[in-house]
Amino acid sequence: MFEEPPAEARTTIDGFAQRVQGLLSKPLPLAEGTPNQLQPRVLALSMGARLKWIDYQHDTERRLAPGGELHPVRGMGNRLPAHAARLAAVQTIFADLAATEITEEVMAGGIALAKYYASGYYPGNRGCVMLRRIGR
Repeated sequence: MFEEPPAEARTTIDGFAQRVQGLLSKPLPLAEGTPNQLQPRVLALSMGARLKWIDYQHDTERRLAPGGELHPVRGMGNRLPAHAARLAAVQTIFADLAATEITEEVMAGGIALAKYYASGYYPGNRGCVMLRRIGR
């Protein structure tokens, strides 16, 4: 049954909206002397983040092999490590626009999000089965 969210939820949502608005109001990183050519900076991986990402990439490769959990969805599965890194980068910039490095903790969060999103694609997942039944 529907319930109105608690008052503190509105405060959290308003804070999130303010943060997004603040980030979107910042000037875009443009290449020098160009009116509209983006030149985004590179975020480095801390050593811990790099090792965590490599472990995840190796684990994903094993799961993509024939008979592995991700083999039936390897078209999506082989992109999971890159998605995890992008998600970690977004989390890093959201927390600190001036950040120069993705930490191990944030990479773990990016990996967890990638796994969560991918879980809907596993053949044994009820959601995936339902999508096949309706022709998607």
